[in-house]
Amino acid sequence: MNPEAEPVVVRRIRPDDAATFRDVRLLALQTDPTAFGSSYEREVDRPFESWQTWAATTSAGNDQVMLVADAGDRLVGLAGAFRIEQKPRSLHLIAMWVEPEMRGKGLGRQLTAGVIEWARNADADELGLWVVDGNDVARRLYENHGFVATGRVQPLPSHP
Repeated sequence: MNPEAEPVVVRRIRPDDAATFRDVRLLALQTDPTAFGSSYEREVDRPFESWQTWAATTSAGNDQVMLVADAGDRLVGLAGAFRIEQKPRSLHLIAMWVEPEMRGKGLGRQLTAGVIEWARNADADELGLWVVDGNDVARRLYENHGFVATGRVQPLPSHP
């Protein structure tokens, strides 16, 4: 990373981020395929309009959010959350990822804290998430933010 580059800023996604959002999401799915409930193969052919809709619907409001780590010339991380339809006061954190070269710089902490702050303001009582067995770095990150393991497990489509 260029030392003269602009600092990375964690912010809420904007509707005009659809193309760079698609790029970082697909990179995440390629780089860490067993960390997500989706797969690169499932999302690579998604119509661009779908990415535009995802960016637009998560850019405002209290039912869903997508935060991005913006390095100025590209997005290098993301984390989102959505309201669980059957439990309207419960939210679920999703899509957490930071580019490998950017890990260890606090972006995961900033993204997680940002989602937690958004959840506090979104009239929610609960924020949950799933973490893949063996991803101890992510588990520690979440535990440091107050998440507690429940012991519940489920298979991932990408890694049954």
